[in-house]
Amino acid sequence: MAGMNPAARTHAVILAAGYSTRMGGRPKALRRIGSGSMLSLAVNALRKGGVAHIHVVTGHGEAEVTAAARELGTGIIHNQEFARGMFHSLCEGFEHVLALLEQQRELPSGLAATNDAAPGCCLLLPVDAALVHSWTVSRLLGYWRELAGRSPELGQKAVLVPAFAGQSGHPPLLGAFHLAEVLRRKKELAASDGMRGYMARLFRENASKDLPSAKGPMGSWRFRTAPDQGPSRRNW
Repeated sequence: MAGMNPAARTHAVILAAGYSTRMGGRPKALRRIGSGSMLSLAVNALRKGGVAHIHVVTGHGEAEVTAAARELGTGIIHNQEFARGMFHSLCEGFEHVLALLEQQRELPSGLAATNDAAPGCCLLLPVDAALVHSWTVSRLLGYWRELAGRSPELGQKAVLVPAFAGQSGHPPLLGAFHLAEVLRRKKELAASDGMRGYMARLFRENASKDLPSAKGPMGSWRFRTAPDQGPSRRNW
C-alpha cells in the first residue's frame, strides 16, 4: 500500500541453520561473544538499526535455536532440508518474506515487482556475522528509503551492500524484485555459485559510482549502488 509506513516493509533474514562443524557442532547462534549470543547480537543490531520484521532460519539444533529466537521475539522459519546448505536456507527465508509482503499487498499476485507496487526489502545476515553495527543497518535502510521515495521500482530493484577498505561486508540489502528473481532461478543458482555469484554478476554487469564515504562508529564506510538505479547507489 502506497500509504503504508516504510518501516513496515523492511525485513531481515538471519541464517542460523548450519551444522557449525568447525565450532564443535553446537549451533553458532548460541555461541557467546562478550555479553550475548551471536543470535542476540545480530537481532539487536538489526532491530536497533530499524528493521521491522526479523526472521531466523533454523535447522541444526532446531529446538535450542528456536527457543532462543522466540525469547528474542523474532519470526522463525524452520528449514527441514538445512543439510542442503546455506543457499537452500536463504531461499526458504526469501519465500517467507515474499509471502509476508504479498499479505501486506506490497507485491501483486505472482510476486512480480512492478512500478505501482509499494516496495519492500530484505537484509540478509549469516548468524556468524553477528558483529555488524546497527549504524550500518540504519544507513542501508536510509539509502533504500531514499531510492523507494524516488520511485517504487527503484526500491523493488535495489541492491545495497556496505564496503569497508575495499571489501564488501554484511548485511546486503535486496529489494523484493531480487528475492523473487533468486527463487525463479533457484535450480540454476544452486547448481552454480549461488547467491554470491548472483550478486557478483549484478555488479559486474552494471557499472555505477561510489557514494561519498560516510563516517561511522567503525570508521569510514563507502556504500556503492546497484543495477537499475540510474543515479542512485551501488554496492558490493
